[in-house]
This record gives sequence, C-alpha cells and structure tokens, in this order.
Amino acid sequence: MSIADDKQSLAEFVKDLERLLYLVVEMARSMGLLLDEENDKLLREAWKEVRPRFDEIVRYIQGEALLPKSSGELEGQLNDCGLVGAQLKLKLRIYYQRRGEFDRAVETLRTSPQPGFLRRSFKALGRVLRPANRILESMGFVPGVHAVKEMKGIVEELTP
Repeated sequence: MSIADDKQSLAEFVKDLERLLYLVVEMARSMGLLLDEENDKLLREAWKEVRPRFDEIVRYIQGEALLPKSSGELEGQLNDCGLVGAQLKLKLRIYYQRRGEFDRAVETLRTSPQPGFLRRSFKALGRVLRPANRILESMGFVPGVHAVKEMKGIVEELTP
C-alpha cells in the first residue's frame, strides 16, 4: 500500500465516521437516547457545527489544505502516528469489522425488533467507536479532528 493509498483510506474512514455519527444523531430520539426536546435541538445544532470539520479533515489528509505544512511533513506525521502501512490497515480493518456488526444490529432492530436488541445495538455502537477513537487520537495533529472527537464523545455519552 502506498502513502497515497493510505491517505485515501484515511479519508474514506473520516467520511464513514461522518455517516455513522449522522445516523446516530438522526436516530437518537427514536432510540430513546435523549432526555428531552432541548437535548435533541442542541444535538442537532452541535452536529451542524461539527459536520463541516469532516470535509476539512479530508481536504487536509488529501493535501488540499496543508496550511504551513508540506506534503512530506504530513506523510512523516502519518508515519510517526502509525497511520500508514500495516498499522493503518489493522486499525481500519478492526473499525470496519465493528462497523459491520453495528450495521447488522441496526438493520435487525429496524426489521424485527426483539427484547434486549436495543441494548445489543448500543453495545455494537460502543464497539465501533473504540477503534474510531484510536484512529482519531492518532490524527490529533490534523485540523478539525478535535471537534470530531468531541462530537463522537457526546454520542458515546448518549449510549447507556
């Protein structure tokens, strides 16, 4: 895998995490995660504020918004943080495996809800957010990542 492939994989991860968090934000009320109308309103407003950060992160990773850093510096940082090669592949593989578990749990919840299945869906969500957090922590030098991490943390706080 080349560094260009690694950057593309990271960009795809960021886009997928955006879709996952959006799904949870949209489902929060129907899943009983929010205590009241005001929480729902604030969650949606916070999402609107954070949402553009995902595009900012992708542009930075792809070298379209490097600020004062050069492409070589970015590649060095990705390497130093274990975000290239086999290390990145392993982190992403675990994330996408867990994401698949969550998607299957949500689909089952939608099509044939069973007692206790909502709890299993939350557990699956937690299992997908843990590897996402590891990757986001490694990407801490990228502008916008901190805001995304905070939003992910809010979503985690919503789950029982």
